[in-house]
Amino acid sequence: MTTMLLGRAKKVLLSYGIATTLSLLFFFALSPYSPNEIFSRPFNLPSVAFLSPHDRPIKSSPKSVDEVDIHLLIPLSDVPSLEPVSVRAEPAPYCRTVLTSLLRGYTPILLDLGNQMTWEEGTSLKINVVASYLERLAAAKSKKEQMVLMIDGWDVWMQLGPEELVRRYYDSNQGIILGADKMCWPAPPDLPQACKDVPTSPFTAELYQSREASARGFTLPYTSEQKAISQSPPRFPNSGTLLSTSTTLSSLYEHFVTHPISPHPIAPGLASVPPNDQERFVETFYTDHLSAQWRIATGFGLNVDYATEFFGTTLYALSDYVLNTGSAESTERWPVDEEKKEEEERQDKMSLEKAEIAHQGLFSNRITGQTPIAMHFNGKEGKEAAKIIWREMEWIQNRTVRETFEQKSGATKGVWVGEVGGRWLEWDKLGCQGIWETI
Repeated sequence: MTTMLLGRAKKVLLSYGIATTLSLLFFFALSPYSPNEIFSRPFNLPSVAFLSPHDRPIKSSPKSVDEVDIHLLIPLSDVPSLEPVSVRAEPAPYCRTVLTSLLRGYTPILLDLGNQMTWEEGTSLKINVVASYLERLAAAKSKKEQMVLMIDGWDVWMQLGPEELVRRYYDSNQGIILGADKMCWPAPPDLPQACKDVPTSPFTAELYQSREASARGFTLPYTSEQKAISQSPPRFPNSGTLLSTSTTLSSLYEHFVTHPISPHPIAPGLASVPPNDQERFVETFYTDHLSAQWRIATGFGLNVDYATEFFGTTLYALSDYVLNTGSAESTERWPVDEEKKEEEERQDKMSLEKAEIAHQGLFSNRITGQTPIAMHFNGKEGKEAAKIIWREMEWIQNRTVRETFEQKSGATKGVWVGEVGGRWLEWDKLGCQGIWETI
């Protein structure tokens, strides 16, 4: 068995061009986390213990938001044009993502993936579009640190602003940070262990198993397998949310572009499709983990956000989150089991007391006590919840927020479209009419 595993690992590492380091094949067990460390910060994870120097953020030199340029990238397959936008029956799908970004003080950059393509083609093309943006960003040679925050355009809401993003990132001492999911998908056909042999979360399974899902109003009845997933800690990468510096990301995306993978079925019986960015991140997170175990300093610095300090995800995890309304009597805004409501409210209060920032009107994680920078409403239950809860959010309920936003000029209220230094598109041309009234 040992020989077989070493042979498989050798194949993986050879594909990353590090065959000369295979003499270091000595397995070092990862240090376990003690219970007292569960809520400690920062979360310096095993997979980044032996990064090369250029991949490791310099924790001794934290930066303020004034020292950093933040590039909020939103890859889309339905980017609006400069032509006058006709009034839609409903706001464009990306409007909630763009609006919450603007309200939190970001200036989004929409990367055009084109309009006529399948989902698989779009997510595959995303690799090249982002790589091109990073290449042009490097050519600009700015003296400031360039931070890249990339989010899906259909189901991500920004919760906290640039100041908190920069502070948390440089405090974390991590290279590339991805959202954490409870389910691994897709498993690379030639590397199925990438969905099995990954680091465990510092948050124990018992913390999740002690909770009963209270958001069933938005879910199909869980099968026993789905329930087991929902009661496990998130530990797999989700490419829908990503944060790093441009320098660190460039080496990773250069690898993606120069080492393409041939089209293949993502599941038995399906047609072959180009590999998407999610699959590449699943693969790379696993190989980074191998590099750390064998003390080979050639990883790309991938980490998943176990603590939901940056990104919250809802796939099989909606009940992990509570909407903080500022009222002890109404911390939960979706249907709950009345018999368990009192105990859940007590636990929610304890979780929110652990949160560094318990903002009114924002989502916090009940288990980790964190208020994520962004919420990713992925999965069927997440998307259904987002439609319903949108009307209840602070920026919809508070008329002052809307009035302040609408008083801004088009020169300060809009998005950039395309490459570095692309065209400016004002909010009124985005096809988001009615976003304040509709879901």
